Amino acid sequence: MADLDNSGTLTEDEGRALIAYHRKPKLEGGEGWMEVLEWSDFNKDGRMSEDELVSIMLRHGWGLEDIDNSVERLHQFAGTEAGMNYDEFEGYMESWGHKNPDDEEDEEPSKEDAVEIKI
Repeated sequence: MADLDNSGTLTEDEGRALIAYHRKPKLEGGEGWMEVLEWSDFNKDGRMSEDELVSIMLRHGWGLEDIDNSVERLHQFAGTEAGMNYDEFEGYMESWGHKNPDDEEDEEPSKEDAVEIKI
């Protein structure tokens, strides 16, 4: 993931970028999916790679079985070896039954959300 020039070794800049990536604050939960994708995108190619997915999951305390299941599912949704773009990531997240918090803010209230006020 960090060897951006595929030289087989890390340059000083690549090493510093990796350290900075792992020092940034964790996601707190409730972030929109675009924010999650951008947070995890180490090489800034607009895709979440297998390495980036594993890295974010390890960083946030997921177990190895969950990570294995997630990597397997990533391969079902990723359009290229480089990983998932936003649309593919959206399908990946929806396949787990998750809803994008950003979309929930835009939803119109339903009748079930209404409160009856009697005077």
